[in-house]
Amino acid sequence: MYKILCAMLAASAVFFYVGKALPQTNNEVYENACGRVGDALPVLEQFFAKWNPRRAELNVDAVKNYLAHHGIEDATARVFVFQSPQFPVFAVVAARPVGEVNCIIRIRGRVHQEYLPDDLQAILNEKDGSI
Repeated sequence: MYKILCAMLAASAVFFYVGKALPQTNNEVYENACGRVGDALPVLEQFFAKWNPRRAELNVDAVKNYLAHHGIEDATARVFVFQSPQFPVFAVVAARPVGEVNCIIRIRGRVHQEYLPDDLQAILNEKDGSI
């Protein structure tokens, strides 16, 4: 019995190492586009969904002010604000399009930043006070 089990393990190990790779899944596509699966905006949106948030995309001027506040220069970046009735803060996510996926721009090592409404308004108005 032991010899049969060892032979089966050896055969499956050989199959694993020489077997053909399976087709890519969405997670692998996100990983290839964004560096890792967790840096794809759709993955974060799926995580946020359990809190039923509202989502808004900032306009061009607000995006420029937000990115400038964090020292980021990226002409293609988009910024999204998520707000849930369960939390007093806004979750703000910066992302850039990479192919068909929006990849998160990490700020201070995090995929999103949290702000109270007044603090976010101050950041968005830093440059010219027009927002």
